[in-house]
Amino acid sequence: MTDPLKTPEIIPSLFAADPLRYCDALKAVERSECRRIHLDIMDGHFVPNISFGASVVAAVAKEFPRLFREIHLMVQNPQQHFEAFIKSGAQRLFIHIELAPEVLAGAVHCLQSKNIDWGFAVNPETSIETLQTYQDWISKTQHLLLMSVHPGFCGQTFIKETYERVKELRGHFPHLKLCIDGGIRTPEAQRLQELGVESVVMGAAFFKKVSV
Repeated sequence: MTDPLKTPEIIPSLFAADPLRYCDALKAVERSECRRIHLDIMDGHFVPNISFGASVVAAVAKEFPRLFREIHLMVQNPQQHFEAFIKSGAQRLFIHIELAPEVLAGAVHCLQSKNIDWGFAVNPETSIETLQTYQDWISKTQHLLLMSVHPGFCGQTFIKETYERVKELRGHFPHLKLCIDGGIRTPEAQRLQELGVESVVMGAAFFKKVSV
């Protein structure tokens, strides 16, 4: 396991675990003393993969209530799913800033009317300049999930340009709590901690180090 004194908070990604052993994987997360679990929701359209739905989130909430449940919605129309995931026990929702502007505007307005913590997810190809054009919306949240791989599949290599993107984000949006997601192992986590990153999502690297 990683040393919590030398890395940001580790948030295990359930999608990286063996789907036939999710319960064992979640028990391993609890034993590791991690406080949060990351749940990737994919619709096969926004990203070229399909994962799981609100029923899995509900099962996690019921059997592992100690784990804070953050939901990464990689879907084309997140607003139509908000109610189901909130009812299932989601405690934080991430929506992608790359959505069509009218879809994003509706989703942000809807989230502000809900009693739910939320933030934006950002793909690697989305420039910091583009994010600045959404400054008014970004100011409405404290959380940003910065992807360090192209979303949709586990086992990808960490994109090293992420380090510079973190520095730029810190300069333009100092109020944000940054979480980095994708291809992160201990060396990347340690470097990100040096840059002031509060948390990282860790999938394959985490579950290889715990007894599931």
